[in-house]
Amino acid sequence: MAFCRFCGKELVDGKCDCQKFQEFMEENRKDESDFYQKTEQEQQYQQEYQQEEDSYQEYQQEAEQQYQQPYEKRHEPFLVQSFQPDFSSFSSFVSSVRDQSGVSEPSSNAGDPFEYNVPIVPDCVKPEENEVVVKQYNIARLRTRLKFMKAEGRLMVTNRRILFRAAGTSLTGNLLQEHEFDLDELAGIEMHKDYKFSLLNLFGSIAIEVLALYLTIALFSNAGNGGTIAVGVILGLLGIVPTVIVYKHPWLKLLCAGISVACFQMAIRASMSRSSFLSLLLIVASIVYLLDLLIVCFVPNLVIKIKVKGAHAAIHIGSQRSLLQRRGENEEYSGFVEVLPWEDTVMAMNELGALIDDLKKQGDYAIDKWSK
Repeated sequence: MAFCRFCGKELVDGKCDCQKFQEFMEENRKDESDFYQKTEQEQQYQQEYQQEEDSYQEYQQEAEQQYQQPYEKRHEPFLVQSFQPDFSSFSSFVSSVRDQSGVSEPSSNAGDPFEYNVPIVPDCVKPEENEVVVKQYNIARLRTRLKFMKAEGRLMVTNRRILFRAAGTSLTGNLLQEHEFDLDELAGIEMHKDYKFSLLNLFGSIAIEVLALYLTIALFSNAGNGGTIAVGVILGLLGIVPTVIVYKHPWLKLLCAGISVACFQMAIRASMSRSSFLSLLLIVASIVYLLDLLIVCFVPNLVIKIKVKGAHAAIHIGSQRSLLQRRGENEEYSGFVEVLPWEDTVMAMNELGALIDDLKKQGDYAIDKWSK
């Protein structure tokens, strides 16, 4: 028989109804509950610690593999494993042959090489903390025709920095160029959109004229004098028409104008007497040809200088200068012979300065104004 140690009563089923005994049992239940709760917390802490330890070991293994991969010898096949050219366009065909034959780096040819309308941040460049994209411009097209290099340049403004990224292709692989600077470092912006003389286009126009003369001589080689005059006048007049009715396509206009000049020359040679009418037509065709030649030889040119404090150019987007032009001491170029305006160039020229100024003065309050 057992008795309560607090009141001395006999215990019924090991329990007593006195207040002190009830308080004692309640404290024991709390201590037991706290013990089990602490045990569960310790087990949870151990599981979390083990998970962190496992993830850290996996990270170390991946880092070691990435570090060792560049130094591991790659076993490349001697022959092309599969050859599936893309015939959708000429550039696609050249790119597919280039990539599959191993001329370019495989890792640099995934997706669209020009990254058209792809946001620089966050798709191409990781964003900074609390960075918000304000606006992006398709601002420039870059090319070096002798090297078969071409790229498309985008300019992005965020609330933290300004970025320029040009992506494109060449015969030996994809191209990539990138500049980025903090907004607080920028002091001003300078943009030029003009035209410059292209020696390559001049040589191309000479080749076009030679082709026009060859086609004309081949056309009139078996024709008589009367037929030469009639056909020469008709084709000569038709050769002038594309300059007026064809939209853009300056090389086609130049070829037609060259054929027109050659046709009138053949007609004058075939006529027995010097016709003032044919001479007038030849003069008109020559003037049209010279106009088309000037349009072809003077190509659009774009120069963008975004300056940092101290008046140095932070981002310089410009074409390579010719031998006849002098270059400043600190001037550089983008690596391309030609930098051409693109679809958002004029828009950027009109608002880029105000956009940067508002972001520097108003901070994040200017985001809603310019992101619309």
